[in-house]
Amino acid sequence: GCGVVGLAAAVLGAREVLLTDQAYCVENLKGNADRLQNKVAELGRVCGKVEVSELDWARPDAAVGPFDLVLGSDVVWLPELVPLLV
Repeated sequence: GCGVVGLAAAVLGAREVLLTDQAYCVENLKGNADRLQNKVAELGRVCGKVEVSELDWARPDAAVGPFDLVLGSDVVWLPELVPLLV
C-alpha cells in the first residue's frame, strides 16, 4: 500500500491519520509519510500528524481505534480478504 488516501486526508485537514496495511507494506507507508511531511514543511505548510502501523484483519487482537472516520482504498485486492471485511 502507498497510503495515498490517508496522506490526502492529512493534507486536507485531518488532525491525525493512521495508515495501516499488511506487514510487508509498512516500510513503504513510512517512507511515503516521511516524504509528505518533508515536502509540506519545505512548502511552509502544515498537515496532520501521520502514523503508520501494521494491521492484519485475520488477527482480531490487532484492533485499533476508536476513530471518527475510516477511509479505505483497494482493501479487497486479494480474494481471501473479502470474508474478513464482511
